[in-house]
Amino acid sequence: MQFKEAAERWFEKKCLGWSESSRAKYGNILQKYLLPYFGEVELVGFDSALVRNFAESALGELADSTRHFVLATLLQILKSALSPEDFGALDFPHAGAIRKGEAVPLSPEELAALIDALEKNENPKLENSARSLLLIAFTGMRLGEACALKFSDFDFVRNTIKIHGTLERLPNEKGETANGSDTKNAAEMGIAKPPKTVRKLCPPKSESGHREIPIPKNLLQWLKKMARENSPDSFLVKHDQRTLQNHFKKFLKAAGIEVDAHIHTLRHSFATHALTSDANLKTLSVLLGHASTHTTLDFYVHPTFESKRRVQEAFWEFVKNPKRAQNPAPQRNCDYWNENFGKSGGSGRKPAQQ
Repeated sequence: MQFKEAAERWFEKKCLGWSESSRAKYGNILQKYLLPYFGEVELVGFDSALVRNFAESALGELADSTRHFVLATLLQILKSALSPEDFGALDFPHAGAIRKGEAVPLSPEELAALIDALEKNENPKLENSARSLLLIAFTGMRLGEACALKFSDFDFVRNTIKIHGTLERLPNEKGETANGSDTKNAAEMGIAKPPKTVRKLCPPKSESGHREIPIPKNLLQWLKKMARENSPDSFLVKHDQRTLQNHFKKFLKAAGIEVDAHIHTLRHSFATHALTSDANLKTLSVLLGHASTHTTLDFYVHPTFESKRRVQEAFWEFVKNPKRAQNPAPQRNCDYWNENFGKSGGSGRKPAQQ
């Protein structure tokens, strides 16, 4: 069997559970990197030297994140096609894997300075971007979700927002221009070359992405005003993701923030500081559109400097008075645990009477 056949089988099986943007992303990796290099290669005799040569010659100049994704995709394809013995004999080069929790939220001081810069914006050309960024900051929604919002998604009776899609930038496989004509027709009509990517409204990343969230009070009047001035089918965000990201950089600079942050940093900041402020974890997870609270904790909640300080202080209290720290907790706390969680860890029912 050749690699291209194994890749096709793997893709057809896996893509059933992917979103359109994920299918496009993996398809691009296959077409751009893997199939040109490995397409005609027979899987019999596939060895570590072949993988290392590929990593050095074809991936050497790529960013670590892209390099990791390409090699991880290659690994999945080979694992699905090779025997366990042949696959186990392969020695994959280090891919520069991205660790969980690498994204760093803004500190409370940085976040306050950024919000102040957004609220005090006086440039009419940046008003829509400033307000849109405030909406993301105060709701934790994804950039694509914000860009997909239409004014019909706002309920000003209940003051809620319905999130039911995401605006993605996907490869322009059909070669369409802005008016829908293909590459050949565009050339004949004297229209500029079609873009490599197009924006497309896609379903949420998962079923939990469909959700209803409250409208932040500080943005309610502005949103009502915008709704009166625009049709229900108009998009709230007037710029594409790239332009909005560029505007975000300008506001970071205006706020005196020098860290290399992106709009997705606002989502991490919302999750981290909301939970630090004693927000309910389950509620936070639902607001973010996560299927599980584990996703919220593993990827979006980061230890703040203040929480680290509290851990140190707790340790110091133990060192100063270890006997006191080792005293059993009051009985009422034990009763609370048993009543709410039980020994089995979470039924919430009181133990049965003996």
